[in-house]
Amino acid sequence: MRKILACFSDTHAGSVYGLMNPDTELAQDPESGLTQTHKIQLTPIQEYLWHLYIENIEKIKEIAGDSEIILLVNGDITHGNYFQDEWVSPFASDQITIARANMEPWLHITNVKTIIMSKGTRAHVFGGGSAEKIIAQLISAKYEGINITAAYHSDIELLEDNFSIDQAHKGPSTGSRDWLKGNVAQLYLKDQMIWFLKNNRKPPQLFTRAHFHEYVRVIQVLRWGEQEYESMLVVTPALCGVGEWTIDRTRSKVSQNLGMIAFEIENGKIRETYPMIEDLELRTKIVI
Repeated sequence: MRKILACFSDTHAGSVYGLMNPDTELAQDPESGLTQTHKIQLTPIQEYLWHLYIENIEKIKEIAGDSEIILLVNGDITHGNYFQDEWVSPFASDQITIARANMEPWLHITNVKTIIMSKGTRAHVFGGGSAEKIIAQLISAKYEGINITAAYHSDIELLEDNFSIDQAHKGPSTGSRDWLKGNVAQLYLKDQMIWFLKNNRKPPQLFTRAHFHEYVRVIQVLRWGEQEYESMLVVTPALCGVGEWTIDRTRSKVSQNLGMIAFEIENGKIRETYPMIEDLELRTKIVI
């Protein structure tokens, strides 16, 4: 049976660089005695991200048609409490509101029946995967027809399709230089596959990771005994811009990957891969 897997990560809701639904209504400080709710003006990068996000969702709807869509949200759904100078609001609770609003477009697609969230980095999700857990609870309370789960490391089995997915937020580095891209991911995938094989288990056909805000996809084929096994690993790009800390950590990268990825699954195989990714240049143009 045909299914579509849609995967994205690192939205960092609550950051001035993070994904933000323009319809998000935040609760007014009750001490002011003025309005009940208010909206925050999106920054230019937030406007760009929201347009890209909606465009990609529409593409996935078109690809899926009547087929079931399984949504994998691969961690760091909020910005967290570490980089408070980048908050859009002084209230940590608003990050949950924004993250929940970011999920809204998916919740009205009738063939989205399953959402699986990876618990993200402690600094970004308030420890213990709190942000993802709360979002899952909020969605479950309102949408009974959607099966939603939050976990650090998920072993996902599509029984009807004889297809399995290994999902977690953290995984291999994507590579520090262009000519090294994918090398570590390839070795990581091979190591993961060998672990399964030496424990007499079939490796998952798909491994999803995130955290590095950069897109990498590799495929590994291993011969074990008299049989060959093939697995794919994808490290998803981000859906947030870069702040001062990211510029420092990436040593002033020229551009960043933004977007999401989808997979068409049928008869136990990945039939088609759909990277929906844009490269955004980070340099400021100066003409003298």
